[in-house]
Amino acid sequence: MMAASIPSTVKAFTLSLALLLGGLTFSERSEAASVLTCGLDFQVKGTDIQILVGYSRLRGVGTISCIDASGKKTSLPIKVTVGTPILFPRVSFAPWLIVRGSATDVKFLGQGPETLRGKYLTLDIRVAVDRGAASILALESEDGSIVIDLILDDVEGFGLAVGGTIVTIE
Repeated sequence: MMAASIPSTVKAFTLSLALLLGGLTFSERSEAASVLTCGLDFQVKGTDIQILVGYSRLRGVGTISCIDASGKKTSLPIKVTVGTPILFPRVSFAPWLIVRGSATDVKFLGQGPETLRGKYLTLDIRVAVDRGAASILALESEDGSIVIDLILDDVEGFGLAVGGTIVTIE
């Protein structure tokens, strides 16, 4: 008995469908492999004197460290600036401050650690007389797509600050 012949258009469609489904599976696998879990640490120093108008600028360096789903580690050195424009909703008097901060468990899908670079807005309260109180800040990116829970591990120096702050990671 002779088998019925399958038309070439059906074979081509079947092959195309198989390639498409195989491509989707490959895409899902490569995306899952690019999930990064990152941490951030930094130290900034500077002056923060402002009553709506004034000068607030603390600068320093830090590191973003990430690990992907396969265990591959990457790190990225960063520059960090914490401060405000000359006119900003803030009251502060801190002629000398050192602030150390960190964040853990920051996850991204399909993007590298450089994704954390950018400007973030937060509200903060800092108090220091030699050594100060630590706190947790939620940093929100300008476009609202990234939120980082930042822990101020240590505040050293002299001063008080209450109000909005811009954190820039470069």
